Amino acid sequence: MNVFPVARWLGLIGLVLTVVMGCATAPTQEMSDARQAIQAAKDVGAEDHAAQVLRSAQGLLRRAEQSIEGGSYDLAREDAVASKKDAVKARNIALAIGDAAAVLDEASALGFEWRDSQKILGRARAAAQAGDEGSAVKMANLAKRQGQNAIEQYYLEAAKVMLWEADGRQEEMDAAQLADYRAARTAYRNQEGRKAYELISGVMASLRAVR
Repeated sequence: MNVFPVARWLGLIGLVLTVVMGCATAPTQEMSDARQAIQAAKDVGAEDHAAQVLRSAQGLLRRAEQSIEGGSYDLAREDAVASKKDAVKARNIALAIGDAAAVLDEASALGFEWRDSQKILGRARAAAQAGDEGSAVKMANLAKRQGQNAIEQYYLEAAKVMLWEADGRQEEMDAAQLADYRAARTAYRNQEGRKAYELISGVMASLRAVR
């Protein structure tokens, strides 16, 4: 009897069994990655700003856990990977909408929020509800930029009034105050409203304190 073909077949069978057993291991890392991604999404407000997508991630993770209990490791791995993907999407959406909402709140508190900014943010929220990450992030970023521009506009107006007053009081300024005044003028010309306001308000507070 020729033992070599038998040995060759036994080796092949052993290799196949090794591969099969390797693929049949529980997706421990994938499950851990999914759980961490879900927590990261929660940490930035996904429960408020991307609830639908977050629920999808959580549902996929639960299904993966059930598959592991039933020994279906391949299915569990697929769901765990999909869960992480949805969790990352939820985090991206939540970050964008959360940032935009905070900026618009600041603009509103200053009484300088632009007319359509909240409508744009509403579109971002609607896209988030539909699971459309691209549109949600795009609309949220647009709303955020409008809010930032509104805030800069407010500070430009406020700085302009103080700069007019400071123009006539340069002789009263010491070297540091004069340097800040000039820096405020430069910031104002560059449309850097907040910077101009902070500089010139400091100068004027010092001058008024002397009187």
